[in-house]
Amino acid sequence: MKKLTYSPIALKAWSVMMGGIEGLSKRWPEPRLADIQSLTADESLDDTMKAAWEAREIVLAQDRAPNITGLFAKKLRELS
Repeated sequence: MKKLTYSPIALKAWSVMMGGIEGLSKRWPEPRLADIQSLTADESLDDTMKAAWEAREIVLAQDRAPNITGLFAKKLRELS
């Protein structure tokens, strides 16, 4: 079985978004690391981190995160 490895950029973005999930009053699905990896493959660190922080701030402000990975993808597209 092949072990998955993730880029440092994907791991940093995932960590930022996990901090948002962990700060919510109830449990929501975690960001999908494999999807974050594919979304960030051709993105800069600056854009990736900006999108991750924006997604985190939104879920914390709304106290809900039905799809933080999708929100991250949207924010990343807006920056491109």
